[in-house]
Amino acid sequence: FGGDLGRAVAISGETIAVSDPAPSGAGRVYVYTRAAGQWFRQATLVQPSGDTGSFGNGLALDGQRLAVGVSRSYSATGGEVRLFVRSGSTWTLEDTVRPDTVPYGQYVNDEFGRSLDLRGATLLAGAPGDEIPGNAATSGRGAAFVFRRSGSAWTQYSRISPITVVPHSKFGTRVALAGESLACISAPGNDSLASNDVSKGAAYLFDGQSGLWLQRQRLVASDGEGDDFLGWSVAVAASGTARTIAAGSFNWGPSSE
Repeated sequence: FGGDLGRAVAISGETIAVSDPAPSGAGRVYVYTRAAGQWFRQATLVQPSGDTGSFGNGLALDGQRLAVGVSRSYSATGGEVRLFVRSGSTWTLEDTVRPDTVPYGQYVNDEFGRSLDLRGATLLAGAPGDEIPGNAATSGRGAAFVFRRSGSAWTQYSRISPITVVPHSKFGTRVALAGESLACISAPGNDSLASNDVSKGAAYLFDGQSGLWLQRQRLVASDGEGDDFLGWSVAVAASGTARTIAAGSFNWGPSSE
């Protein structure tokens, strides 16, 4: 099959989704559920024949809904997210979403859907390759997109980017939600453009409670160095007014702020 089993894993309650993406169009997503202390495969979601892109490069699961990213590199369409809903043991395609067109449409190598998180009626999708072709100042800047569900239809609600956009940051490489209004989004390629800070990495905290997604904090490691790629993985949790954020680096040296 795809040959990349476990590229993305998502868990919600007693359900686990595991992806096996393949750019050739042979991707799979396996869904497992637990009963009587044993795990069983409930369903296999198969990429349609002739489809292009890496089906399952990103996954997010919340209750009865599963989001599957189909990210694409060097394509006229930079990716999409397919949302499935479960009834009994059957998963059915509910909707397919892509970023809105002009001025923030998909471009070559956007890789929309490379990272995902899903909470209730909110979907957060990263597009780490987001840029404007021919504009060096935006090369590899990245972005993230918020979608909201009404009934069975998902609509883009907001586009998120840092206050200061730095080329090659790959903002949106990893995304995480705490509830439906707090997001942590990583930019592992972020640097200050100084020669010794290349790909130092950063993570950003955004607050959507006001109706607009506003940047609240930029997190960096106090002892960070070039090529740390801080933000290669992120997680965020909230309890009352407390916020806990964790970010890991590519070389697996954990760091948190």
